[in-house]
Amino acid sequence: MDSPLWIAEAALSIRDAVVDSSWCFYIDAPLPAGEHWPIAFGAANLDQDLLPVEGPRFMLDKRVTLNEQPHRVIIGDEPSGLRASLSELAIRHAIRLFTNRFGAAPDELPGNLVSDNKRHFYEEYLKLLDEGNEPQACHIPAIRRISFGKSREAHGYTVFSVDCTGDDIIYRKGPPEQLRRVSKNIDVNARRP
Repeated sequence: MDSPLWIAEAALSIRDAVVDSSWCFYIDAPLPAGEHWPIAFGAANLDQDLLPVEGPRFMLDKRVTLNEQPHRVIIGDEPSGLRASLSELAIRHAIRLFTNRFGAAPDELPGNLVSDNKRHFYEEYLKLLDEGNEPQACHIPAIRRISFGKSREAHGYTVFSVDCTGDDIIYRKGPPEQLRRVSKNIDVNARRP
C-alpha cells in the first residue's frame, strides 16, 4: 500500500504555457527534498493562429516513489483529514488559466480514464450492470458517479459521451470474488449544454 504524502493546495506549482502548437497545463507537487513532481498535465491542440481547436485532455497521477518506497500524494490538510480531489482541482485551475489565455473557458473537457478514475469507473459500471442494466446504458451513469464526471458537472460540463473499446479482465473483490470482463479503453468527452 502506498504511504500518504500530504501536500497543501497552496504549495502546488500550477502554470500553463504554449509549447509548439499546444496549450499545456501543469500541476507539480513539492517533495520533501525540494524537487517538484508532476501530478497533473493537460494539453489542447492549437491551430496556426495559436487558438484552441479542442478542450484540454488531462493526465493525473498521484503516485510518487521516495527512498524506493511508493507514496500517493494527498492534497489537503493532514491534521484535519480534509482532502481535495485532484480531478476537481485540475479542472478548476485549467479552466481559469485557459480562460485567462484565450478569453473563454473550453467548450469541452475530453479524457481517457486511467489509474484511480478507471478503477472507480469499473466499480460503478459493474454495480450498474449487476442491477440488471444493459452494458451501454451503464457508461454515462458510471461516469457521473465518479470524481472524473462529478468534477466536470460541477463546472457546467454536463453532456457526456463515452466510447468504450477493447476487452480486459479485472479481479473484483467479493463477496463474491470474481473475474469480470470490462472495456480496456474508456474515452469520455464532457461538453457544456
